[in-house]
Amino acid sequence: MDTPTDTQTTSPSRMRKQRFAVASPGADLRQRRKAAVRGVHIKDEVFRDVLEKFEFQLNAIEDKEAEAFGLVIRGVSGVGKSHTMKHLIECGDPRLAAYSDEFGDVRPVVYVRAPAPCDLTTLGIELYFKLTGKRLSPRGRPAEIWSRVRPALYNTGVCVIFIDEMHHVFLGKTHDQRENLMSTLKGLLQGVDDEELAALLGPLPPTVDPYPIGLVMAGLPSLKRLIALDDQLRMRCRFKAFAPLRTTARDQAKLKAFIEFYAKGIGFTPVPKWTDPDMLLRLTKASGGYRGRIALLIKQAAMLAINRGLTSIEDWKPLFAECFEDIWETGSAKNPFLVPDVTKIGPIRELQKDFDTLLRGKGAANLVNDEDFDV
Repeated sequence: MDTPTDTQTTSPSRMRKQRFAVASPGADLRQRRKAAVRGVHIKDEVFRDVLEKFEFQLNAIEDKEAEAFGLVIRGVSGVGKSHTMKHLIECGDPRLAAYSDEFGDVRPVVYVRAPAPCDLTTLGIELYFKLTGKRLSPRGRPAEIWSRVRPALYNTGVCVIFIDEMHHVFLGKTHDQRENLMSTLKGLLQGVDDEELAALLGPLPPTVDPYPIGLVMAGLPSLKRLIALDDQLRMRCRFKAFAPLRTTARDQAKLKAFIEFYAKGIGFTPVPKWTDPDMLLRLTKASGGYRGRIALLIKQAAMLAINRGLTSIEDWKPLFAECFEDIWETGSAKNPFLVPDVTKIGPIRELQKDFDTLLRGKGAANLVNDEDFDV
């Protein structure tokens, strides 16, 4: 097996400040309006709960407790897991700020999105690239890759690793591959370099002193089940699931407040009135009750309106209907914004097809059952 080598990669497109030679008419205004829509973020009770767990995690690391722990954010696709991770990183906690000292650059946080498919080698390559800007050869064995990754983590002062789409790293793996992954994650949380870990990931140089590193992992609902395959890792993790809002008075009040916040924030006149009972039902049906999916639908409808130069909209249902169909392709008979009576629509299976196919694909059937799905 070839020894991994560093390859510096520089993309010309990343160096250019302008994507096109000529800007389209009204581009500046359009871009400002879109930026305002993208910037709308509500700190609801779900985000506050995750933030509290994250701050507890940071405190444990700062207080030099014996071990760090993992924070696991799980939910179906489109509910706001990646959005939540982004805002955790940008929460303004001064402990997360990068800085430089006499030993070099320090960056307490590193974020990676696990590609599909992904294994221990691929995850290591992604982490190393984020830390150094250099690519390791994918032909390297896990021990060869991680013998570079772990020193880079500790030498850069990383305290928390964010891993998005973490289910990609677990699914479709053999028993031994999953065991190696679990051992790696536990080793990071514990900050150890014992013989077993050194044999798996390569020994650390004598000049590198390991310490506990926290993990924030986001993925589909089955992520909890996958992590629970190892009791020791399970006990070192805290979990937060994105649950759908129901039709109870309490949940509907939460939904109404959430929608009103977005209606005021996207910059259209008059302020959209999306909280009447009929529209609430339509938005709930179109999202499965998930606030993240409602936010996505609202933002996509707003972007569509901005692209068309619209500033004042009385009826948003046609825009919602178009965006819903673009995403789910249900046809008009099952589009919540086109049917006269939305209460007559049954469960919309298309809302599940994206993660349904992913999780029930080859190699995953023995790890997933219907209990993992929230809609």
